[in-house]
Amino acid sequence: MVNWATQKHGELRVEVQDHEGRPIDGFTLKDCEPLSGDSIKRIVRWKSRRDLRRLAGVPIRLRFQLSGGDVYAFQFLKDS
Repeated sequence: MVNWATQKHGELRVEVQDHEGRPIDGFTLKDCEPLSGDSIKRIVRWKSRRDLRRLAGVPIRLRFQLSGGDVYAFQFLKDS
């Protein structure tokens, strides 16, 4: 989940990478559904993969690609 704001034509995408910075298949910037606008609580989604549970306990990196905006916070949510 992410808290962000973009200008009218801004965009945010998130990529999940392994601990060495290599994009994880299905969680690349290209796979990420772009976010625009302003939200304090929005789930980031990828086209073919939506479940990060298989990565629980594995060291990862997140890459945020942002144009015309700000990211204020992010968090991982437990599946309820």
